[in-house]
Amino acid sequence: MTTQEKEDQTQLLDLLQEQMEECISNYALDQVEDLNDEEYDQIVRTMYFSRGCKDHWVVLTPYGQIRSTSKSSPRDLIIQINNASIELWFASLE
Repeated sequence: MTTQEKEDQTQLLDLLQEQMEECISNYALDQVEDLNDEEYDQIVRTMYFSRGCKDHWVVLTPYGQIRSTSKSSPRDLIIQINNASIELWFASLE
């Protein structure tokens, strides 16, 4: 992966993160961590969400796909993440 590709993917992940922070109000986005996914040759971002005393993590690709989640991730959080991703991509078409 070239430096330019890394920068582009990081920018896409930043846009996704901003969208998550704006659209998901009933979970707190506490921390993010970028990782290099060697299998798919791309940068992925782990987002750590919390609600009350419960913590959950979700790994997203630069294209808004969910690569992995914690087993305890609630369905409504996953749906909100998907909806926020779809909304961002539709907005980019305008």
